[in-house]
Amino acid sequence: MLELSAYPSPGQHRVYDIEAISLPIIYNKFGDHDPNGLLYVLKQDSERIQREARKRFELPVPQPYEDVQPLVIRANVGATVQINFDNKLDRRASIHVRAFPTTC
Repeated sequence: MLELSAYPSPGQHRVYDIEAISLPIIYNKFGDHDPNGLLYVLKQDSERIQREARKRFELPVPQPYEDVQPLVIRANVGATVQINFDNKLDRRASIHVRAFPTTC
């Protein structure tokens, strides 16, 4: 098995602009929710997700928005990933990187 650092570089370079935001998160069709939810989103989707999530939160029975979900960034072994992180919260936030071993 090769060490992860020994894989040849495919030359891929991916850039992701990510924001940490606060918005109400509705868990189910019965309106169970967290009014102070925290979410990582791609910057290009941030306004749309916030607008729709808040709109659905204001319904008589708050309803979930399918785009309110955990953000997962994946990359091929050897690729370069650049993350530009913008914290829109009133508290500290960070990103945790977790590498999963690959099987050959």
